[in-house]
Amino acid sequence: MPESPVDETPANFHAPKPAKPEPTLQQRVEAASKIQAFVRAALARKRAVAALAPIQASFESITSSFVCPDVLDFNPKSTSSAKLSYTPNNTSVHAYEDSLMRLLSKLDAVHSGGDKRIRTARKSLAKKIE
Repeated sequence: MPESPVDETPANFHAPKPAKPEPTLQQRVEAASKIQAFVRAALARKRAVAALAPIQASFESITSSFVCPDVLDFNPKSTSSAKLSYTPNNTSVHAYEDSLMRLLSKLDAVHSGGDKRIRTARKSLAKKIE
């Protein structure tokens, strides 16, 4: 079967492309704005991730070093639920609770910027701390 004739001249391989018009100033400004918004969001995401790591590390350190006292003192005047008294026996428990509350405050200061991954990571860490 004979092959179909193909014109293999250089002109057919490198046909001139139609010239693209230069973008207008308005188009350039819009493109630059989109790029800037993307970069700002990426930087904010990077800062948020960087802020979450030390909070996670602090949480792990606090929980691993906490030792619950053998005896806890409760307030006898509390009628609805048992509340810990502020006694020397309970000092480590109150300090532990205070440390966890400080971590939650630091976690609240981390802005997600609308990023779902950051919100999910914050929420997960908050549940662990609570």
